[in-house]
Amino acid sequence: MTIKRNTNHRSIEEVRRAQKPLKQRAGRASQFFQEQVLESQRLTGQLMTMLQERVTQITKLNQALEVATAARMRAEDALGESETRYRITADVVPVLICKQAPIKFSLILTNDG
Repeated sequence: MTIKRNTNHRSIEEVRRAQKPLKQRAGRASQFFQEQVLESQRLTGQLMTMLQERVTQITKLNQALEVATAARMRAEDALGESETRYRITADVVPVLICKQAPIKFSLILTNDG
């Protein structure tokens, strides 16, 4: 019996030659992908650094606002107490006390004097 060789099949060498450009393209694609991953990691690191700096800035601003708010609340409380003391004093003094607006010439504060 004679074995016939199928001429439609490529030889192993022909297949290897055909695969070589595909392997090169795959290698370049893999290298490109690795470069993109490294660039993405670098940019992510930069963004994280920027984010942390911004969080630090905002935290400091919030602390300053808390201090300013507390100071304003203390000032408002002190002003309220001062106004109360003034009103009590003006109400118990047996003489007339009035305050006149400088331009309108109208009374803006009087007691029962």
